[in-house]
Amino acid sequence: MSIADKIKSGDILTMSRLIRDIDDGMPEAEITLQKLFKHSGDSKILGITGLPGAGKSTLTSLLISYYRKQNKRVGVVAVDPTSPFSGGAILGDRIRMQEHNADSDVFIKSVATRGSFGGLSKSVVDIVRIMEAAGKDIIIIETVGVGQDEIDVVRLAGQVLVVTAPGLGDDIQAIKAGILEIADIFVVNKCDLVGAEKAASELKDAAEDNITGDLKPIVMTDSIHIKGIDELTESIDIGFDKFNNDNIKNEYLDRRYRYEIEYKVRDKLTETIRESFENDPVFKDILKAVRDKKMDPYTAVTKIMKNVKLT
Repeated sequence: MSIADKIKSGDILTMSRLIRDIDDGMPEAEITLQKLFKHSGDSKILGITGLPGAGKSTLTSLLISYYRKQNKRVGVVAVDPTSPFSGGAILGDRIRMQEHNADSDVFIKSVATRGSFGGLSKSVVDIVRIMEAAGKDIIIIETVGVGQDEIDVVRLAGQVLVVTAPGLGDDIQAIKAGILEIADIFVVNKCDLVGAEKAASELKDAAEDNITGDLKPIVMTDSIHIKGIDELTESIDIGFDKFNNDNIKNEYLDRRYRYEIEYKVRDKLTETIRESFENDPVFKDILKAVRDKKMDPYTAVTKIMKNVKLT
């Protein structure tokens, strides 16, 4: 049985090994991903983002339980901060959502940001593809929680939850400039705390859909005492029902795959230019000319783009 066939059968060990090979930049990993591509596009992808301390991981765990009660297979990509020492995720799979670890129909993978912008690790797109090919009905991407740098999640996910909670300082102002506009559903978690109603009220202005004028859902939850989860899951389900419309689904897939292509082209281009500065005498001459003030960086960029060799 091929690696691709093992992935499609849901083999957890093979999935983990392929993800490791992706992180290690193994060429054969991309070949397997090419074979898996035709099996992507049907899973429901839910993004969960918001400020650190808002309770995103606990909320994610409750959503896993909800979907498992519906006999849905669940994948989770938890994007964690990067350790400055090892380069790996500071938080790991084993200390996240431990109650689900023994469930063979739940696959949880923690990945490090490794300096990626947009709140998503470089490998998240490929990990999502693996989970789709393995037949996960819903895939949850929980981002690292760095505020406005998480906007990329909206281009990959079909729906996005923006989670906040009272007691995080001036929480609404802190995220207003960056990610409020990408939300499909707003969640005010830890609603038993003082200030929860105020936080929900402050979100109402941002909750108006710029296109339809409709008010996006604002759901009050308490993930510790399991309050508001039914209302939240109902809002999520209603949101995903929209994808039964082919036009809406195609618009989403266009956005998602464009993001993936742009990301991968940018990554390949960056790698090519970096290697060219190391190995190509033309690039070294351009750098020397800038250093000696014989050329400005703007002209250098134009010359580099003319000389870069894409394969």
